[in-house]
Amino acid sequence: MSAPFIVRVFLASSEELKQDREAVTLLIQRLNDVYDGKIIFKLEIWEHFDNGYNGIPSQDRYDEKVKTSQLFIALFHRKAGRYTIEELYEARKTQQKQGFPNIYVFQKSLNEGEEEERRLRKLKAIIGKRYNYYIPPAYNHSSQLCLDVNMSAQRLLKALQNKEGNRLLPYLDGTSDMEIRESSIMLGNTCIGDVEHLSFSANNSEVIKLKKIQSECRESLSKVNNEILELQNKIEEKVTRLSKYESIEHPGSPKDDFKEEWEDAKDYIEMLTLRLTEKQQKQKHLLNQINQAQEDLEQQNKLLLNIVYQLNKLSAETSSLRLQKVAFLLEHGDDKEVARILNVDDINKEGDHHLDKYKQAKLVLEDARNLLKNNVEELLLCAKSRLIDRSNPNRFREACIIRERAIQVAKGCLSGEESAYLIYKYARFLDKNNRFEKALDFYNEAIELYLSLPENKYLQTFHLDFINLLPPSPNLSLIARSFNLVGNLYNRSGQYQDAEASYQKALLLYTVLSNHYPESDYDHYIFLVKSNLSVLYYQNNKKEEGEKLNQEIRDKYESLCEDKRKRYKADIAMAWMNLGCFYKNDTRKHRRARVFIYYALRVYRELEELNAGKYTSNIAQCLYNLGDLCAENGWTDSESLLLESLEIRKGLADRKPEIYLPELANTYLTLGKLYWYQAEKIAEKMETVSPLSEDSINAAKEKYNERISSAIKMYEYTLRSYFDIETEILRDSDKCYTAYTAKIAYLYFYLGKLYMDIKQTQKAFEAYNQSLEKFNMLANQNMAYKHMIQIIKGNLQNKS
Repeated sequence: MSAPFIVRVFLASSEELKQDREAVTLLIQRLNDVYDGKIIFKLEIWEHFDNGYNGIPSQDRYDEKVKTSQLFIALFHRKAGRYTIEELYEARKTQQKQGFPNIYVFQKSLNEGEEEERRLRKLKAIIGKRYNYYIPPAYNHSSQLCLDVNMSAQRLLKALQNKEGNRLLPYLDGTSDMEIRESSIMLGNTCIGDVEHLSFSANNSEVIKLKKIQSECRESLSKVNNEILELQNKIEEKVTRLSKYESIEHPGSPKDDFKEEWEDAKDYIEMLTLRLTEKQQKQKHLLNQINQAQEDLEQQNKLLLNIVYQLNKLSAETSSLRLQKVAFLLEHGDDKEVARILNVDDINKEGDHHLDKYKQAKLVLEDARNLLKNNVEELLLCAKSRLIDRSNPNRFREACIIRERAIQVAKGCLSGEESAYLIYKYARFLDKNNRFEKALDFYNEAIELYLSLPENKYLQTFHLDFINLLPPSPNLSLIARSFNLVGNLYNRSGQYQDAEASYQKALLLYTVLSNHYPESDYDHYIFLVKSNLSVLYYQNNKKEEGEKLNQEIRDKYESLCEDKRKRYKADIAMAWMNLGCFYKNDTRKHRRARVFIYYALRVYRELEELNAGKYTSNIAQCLYNLGDLCAENGWTDSESLLLESLEIRKGLADRKPEIYLPELANTYLTLGKLYWYQAEKIAEKMETVSPLSEDSINAAKEKYNERISSAIKMYEYTLRSYFDIETEILRDSDKCYTAYTAKIAYLYFYLGKLYMDIKQTQKAFEAYNQSLEKFNMLANQNMAYKHMIQIIKGNLQNKS
């Protein structure tokens, strides 16, 4: 096992901040737990030193510790002590000579009646003007301080990775992302703070509103729970009384002398039961509202945390007045004023000015470059602030425009690696929001830029033996991930040869990383790529190769230790899902397909219980696949499975329509097909089974019309969803059609047929004409649609 990587942290502060130093000490211990001894943060504070020389500590020893530190944190409250100032000065001198330590300055807020000492005010002016550092707004609670220190530590690790390269690569991959779970801020599985104590959340208007909704719902829920308990007790009491009136010889019937009392008690129980059902429905509705508010609250806090992280990132790099204002306003919950100050036109004007300055003035090149970096960060912050505003229907499009502007500026001033990472992150953002074509372009641009870096020249042959001779570059994991994601997009668009080539490159790079760092978790990524390849092979009639790869994943999973099997549980669920989908395409193996998808569903439900909300979309996908499979085979539980998937996807699409609306539309479409099929089976039975009684015929007709109406309803919902998706795509396109145009045309055609079946001729003609208009437009681009035009015209003539 390789030796741990030591990160030295120096904390400078005065006696008055003892509790804050203790909070930072506890945080450092937790960070060491996160990295499991592979990276060790060693904290230096003056309590750790021996007080020699008659109780007077040696400042020279402190200064030596400052010089060897990589992260320097200065804490102030009311005053600035002589030794703390000296340590800060020493850290600044060392940073100018060797690039480290990273310096961060934080101040604790003043209590009522307290004032800053003159020396501290003077020091803060020097820090801002001479050192060009930005001091964040004063913190009120140690949780805010710990959050800032943790973000500073994560920034340091990224900087050290650029310096140390391969040595830190396996330790950092996937461990530095913070997330909010309920009210806890988590790094991995370690809690580093509580969002309830952070002013940027506590003062945010949207957070306050959501908490109020939760509070009101919980109050109502408590009342409803009491009413339910009261009703249940009354019902139990009446049921006991009813039993006294019942005949022993004939249970369920009253005694002759108590018939009236028995009827009254029975009616009263029925009335109470109805009221109980109403209250239970209200209870369920309130629980749903509370859960929804909690999900929205976590999402809002996540966005706010993202912005705070961006501000912290700049705290050691700039003293921008705009960012100081934004940080202050964010702390006080004034997000509307934040959006006003982060004006994209103003930021763009500054960006243009700085870009010209960079090109024209070689003597101030580094200064201009820093200003441009600041402009890029402000643009990224501006884009994130747009996403917070849920009332803005164009927030996604505006965020994209701003981020592309940031990339444009970045390519003019940042290093190739920094620009590549910025482009990769934007491609990932587009990918997650179903902008696949655009995402593919940006992924390929990022890959091209990464491969052009000097440290990656050896990758261009993509020969395993040759690549294995050299240690992996620091960005190799990102390149591998990009190839895998590009493979997914090629596969989605039917470019199967390109997809296979991308997957093979990703697999090769992850294999190299796994060989060099066997103690890391690259097996997870190898599982993922092999799973994607197995799906690709099966789709392209390479069924044996697809099944073989899938079996390799399952065999490898079974051979892992118990700890890794738990960590890779989601991977085996994906393998079961893929195998089920393989067999779903083979009618001889449908029953086996159902078994494997149920296996996947069971695993995802288990994971969902441990990580609420993380696997919801996977559960919906399993339910959808099962429902679709059952519908195809006429199995009875198809409708219930699809409806359960539908309810989950409705909730997901409400929160993130850019990501989940296409899946919701597919569910509506599949339900529409199911109801139409059921209607046809009813019609077929009416024609083939004879004789039928008049009552049976009427009942069958009523059921037929109900199924047709349900199919129409589902197709109309699908149509509405497709229009919403297409409208959003066309905003960023110079074309008048999309991949959804043909789907819309066929939906109108199906609706025309369905309306004809139930004699709604006018609606049928309208649907056929809408379909005809769409197919005419498509036929101008592709002659393959000409036959549909003839079919529709024939239907219109036959029915007119």
